[in-house]
Amino acid sequence: MKIRKSAASGSDKVEMQMTPMIDVVFQLLTFFVMSFKIVSQEGDFNIKMPLAAAGPSQEPQDLPPIKLRLTANGD
Repeated sequence: MKIRKSAASGSDKVEMQMTPMIDVVFQLLTFFVMSFKIVSQEGDFNIKMPLAAAGPSQEPQDLPPIKLRLTANGD
């Protein structure tokens, strides 16, 4: 960017040209808008699951308790 002094006012005021920076910003914005890809949401598989069979439910079996004995030496 070219920085130039304002000759009309006679002061030491420095002026920056904003046009090149605005051009670059619009080019970047255009690039990101054109390259943006919309992807489907993760985990959205649209699967139809089968319905549960209407059979008799099984009762959980009563298992015998497990007893453990540990000693200090690891036996």
